[in-house]
Amino acid sequence: MKKHLKRLFSDSAAFAVATIGNKLVAALLVPVYTRNLNESGQLADWGITNNYTLILTYLCLLGTDAAMAFYFYDAKDERDRKIYLTNAVLFSAGICFIFALLAFFFGDKVASIIYKTDQNYTQLLLIATLATLFAIIIQHLLGYARYARRVWVFNLFSMSYVIGSSLLSVAFVVMGRGVLGLFYGQLIGQGIVAILMMILFRREFVLKPSKTHLNDLLRYGVPLLPTLVSFWVMTSVSQPIVYYLASIHHADIYAACLRLASMIVLITAPFQLAWRPFSMSIKDREDAKEIYGLVGRGLLVVG
Repeated sequence: MKKHLKRLFSDSAAFAVATIGNKLVAALLVPVYTRNLNESGQLADWGITNNYTLILTYLCLLGTDAAMAFYFYDAKDERDRKIYLTNAVLFSAGICFIFALLAFFFGDKVASIIYKTDQNYTQLLLIATLATLFAIIIQHLLGYARYARRVWVFNLFSMSYVIGSSLLSVAFVVMGRGVLGLFYGQLIGQGIVAILMMILFRREFVLKPSKTHLNDLLRYGVPLLPTLVSFWVMTSVSQPIVYYLASIHHADIYAACLRLASMIVLITAPFQLAWRPFSMSIKDREDAKEIYGLVGRGLLVVG
């Protein structure tokens, strides 16, 4: 048992490298954003758009990322594992592509209803949806790297994905492109990283659409959707409440504070990243329940 617990905490420490780097960069860039997104409502509009991309991610993944954690270890062989990955990526990316088409045809009309400011957001939902499409591909491949315990591959591309996108977004914002520039930066940064990761993981794909494998993923993942949506509501509904029921000015302040408060995940995120692959890898051991119980009690006490 000690050997397995030592592995869990060593993996948590390794994943902390990417988490700390990403969050430190995000925190350091907050003053840049607040200084350059200086027109009333732009910070709040950024927060509202992030809420949209978060729920879009849940609806496109449909829990298949969580299902991959199970089937990575439950697959009969390596080829079977690759078929699961291929079907998860194709399914999630396909759903997001459909949303991108809807955003292309109707995004300007929806934006005129959602946003209360007088900014030109005709293309904002389309750009945000395309950026989310690349982010979903990256999320699946980063998850696969975690399950395979390719920690430094995970750290390298996680930091490239977050920090690279952030720096590009800052460049567009400083050039005066506002909220739209933020998502242009994400689109370009995430697109580049997604392409590089697909090249790196090209041998992990088996271009074989499989109804059986996709059904397995959905049977595991879809029942998790109500929990995921509930989490989204708890973490995200406060911004729209302030935006629509108080004032855009208050929503700006709230959005800036949330960016700084997100630093709290430095404490929790590394463990969460390490826990899923670790918990799945030991699920068939005789002492798995004992290890789960010990870790659960420890997390409760420390938390």
